[in-house]
Amino acid sequence: MKAVARLSFWVSADQQVDFQAAYDLQLVPLLVNHELIESSAPDQFQTEGICSHWFEDPSPSALSLKRQGLLQDPHYREILLDWGRVFGAVRPGAAISCSFEFHALPAGPGERMAAGPGVGHWSVYDSTNGLVDSIVQAIVEDQQGYLWFGTLHGGVCRFDGQFFKTFTTEDGLAGNEVWTIVADRQGDLWFGTNGGVSRYDGSSFETFTVRDGLPTSHVRSMAEDRVGHLWFGTDSGVCRYDGREFAVFAVQDGLAGNVVSGIVEDRAGLLWFATEAGLSCYDGSTFTTFTTEDGLAGNAVTALCEDRQGGMWLSTNGGLCQYDGRQFRTMVSSQNILTGQSFGALFQDRQGHLWLGTDDGVSRYDGSTWVSFTTQDGLASNGVRTICEDHEGHLWLGTIGGLSRYDGSNFVTFTAQDGLSNTTIFSIIQDRSGDLWFGLRRGGVCRYDGRNFTTFTTQDGLAINSVRKIFEDRAGHLWIATQGSGVCRYDGQNFTTFTTADGLAGNSVETVFQDREGHMWIATEAGLSRYDGQNFTTFTTEDGLAYDHITAIYQDSRENLWFGYRHIGVSRYDGRNFATFVTADGLAGDGVAAICEDRAGQLWFGTNGGGVSRYDGRSFTTFTTRDGLASNVVWSIIDSVPMAVGRVATMGTVSPRSLRWTG
Repeated sequence: MKAVARLSFWVSADQQVDFQAAYDLQLVPLLVNHELIESSAPDQFQTEGICSHWFEDPSPSALSLKRQGLLQDPHYREILLDWGRVFGAVRPGAAISCSFEFHALPAGPGERMAAGPGVGHWSVYDSTNGLVDSIVQAIVEDQQGYLWFGTLHGGVCRFDGQFFKTFTTEDGLAGNEVWTIVADRQGDLWFGTNGGVSRYDGSSFETFTVRDGLPTSHVRSMAEDRVGHLWFGTDSGVCRYDGREFAVFAVQDGLAGNVVSGIVEDRAGLLWFATEAGLSCYDGSTFTTFTTEDGLAGNAVTALCEDRQGGMWLSTNGGLCQYDGRQFRTMVSSQNILTGQSFGALFQDRQGHLWLGTDDGVSRYDGSTWVSFTTQDGLASNGVRTICEDHEGHLWLGTIGGLSRYDGSNFVTFTAQDGLSNTTIFSIIQDRSGDLWFGLRRGGVCRYDGRNFTTFTTQDGLAINSVRKIFEDRAGHLWIATQGSGVCRYDGQNFTTFTTADGLAGNSVETVFQDREGHMWIATEAGLSRYDGQNFTTFTTEDGLAYDHITAIYQDSRENLWFGYRHIGVSRYDGRNFATFVTADGLAGDGVAAICEDRAGQLWFGTNGGGVSRYDGRSFTTFTTRDGLASNVVWSIIDSVPMAVGRVATMGTVSPRSLRWTG
């Protein structure tokens, strides 16, 4: 493909004959002097009110030099000023409106760099991601794959891999201090709080307190035994619930201590209780207690877990120890990992590794070697309170500074040191081949194939290096919305640029969308353009748009197109007429940044400060932070199926399904 440039002049229709005569007389000789020889004009790019002339060259660099030579020629500038007086200009004394830009260029190879290692092994979630409270004390995964996080002050958060949903006392939870969570065999969730125990069946909470038989409302630990009984560890002993009544066991019944911080049923059916005064084992009729006199490292037992071999691991105030059914063995390490520590969590993953949460980070034991991770490795906080593994094998750590997810991968954060050309990213998409594309504020577009970053800039044919959005059409072409230079189409070999000279409404492009008929819709700061592959049709306020600055486009199942505006609500276009909805009609806010249709056919609109609105075709229902939405600024909406683990969306994403929110 040859390089193609277009020289365009904005001239009214009634002056174009006179203008063409002036062009032939005054400008053509100058063009010849600069070796700029015209080529035939593509039929599809004849735009009313614009006179365009086309130039080709096999060499993009040669054409670029010729173009620069003309633009810097004083005689050329004099001609433009003269034509401004004769044919009109935007202001008195100015030159005629014109542009001389590349229209199509063979794509360059880009700048290719091997991806660096990234930073750290941990992904961190805290209050800035939608987590209601950064101090996480309990984690469990339910039968649907949702993760539940119990927090110190903010209630419990449900996470589906993308969105957080928070439940507090206002929703029926017994207390907002959630210390422990259990998912029972019936699929119900149990939450131990500072206000009692709550059971959640997926739709409502049922709470049990002292009035129902609990010895105290402060529940620290829970477990379900093999017959389906629930056991609750409290500050006043342990309580068994058989579905009908509560039975309480305390020191006078043989329990080592009344403060029960951990409960485990082993493979033999024995129940083990971690207390402040030793370890107790219950066989269904009697308690057997173990203390330092029996070899326990310390009497204050804070956490326990059973390993695959049937051994019991115990964290105590005297260190970490293992019980094999006959004797206790206190663990030591050459790295002093187990010395002078406060242990808060014990967990064995499916690979058999033991994880020990402390106030100085988390340590992993593979049977011979300890490896420690701290905030320097990407951990949210060094104070680790709880550990859980999800069904995909990701490890989740609740800390006093947020959530950390560990997947063993080295690729978490990429910067310029790893090959990314610019770290201000406006757009990310994954193309049909699986490559990731990043639209950068000043660095062009960057493609990541899993091994290397390849950057494309103006040197490779891109119109400008400031990219707002990337969209892939059904043919696999990428449409790159730029800030000030129109939209570029990339077919894998060539970049083709469309601007106002081709009929595009404006050169600052916000977003691109393809409808079911294959038409491309391009939203700009000056209106909306539809491209049918040959010609542009532009819509502005004169055609029924409420506002020329469009920020979101969506097509519903009824073939209607919806356009969200920066300041004036949303418009529906049925192919003939526009109908606009604003706050007076029930819309949450007039700045609409996101639109989505759920599987029930309801439309959802994310606004910039008003929350999210659901539209059923007749009326709007609005949801805000008062209803559990983490933020009233909603930038993206996805209709998704439940997921246990995935990428957490950035601030302002909401999923309509099950009202799962994230901020």
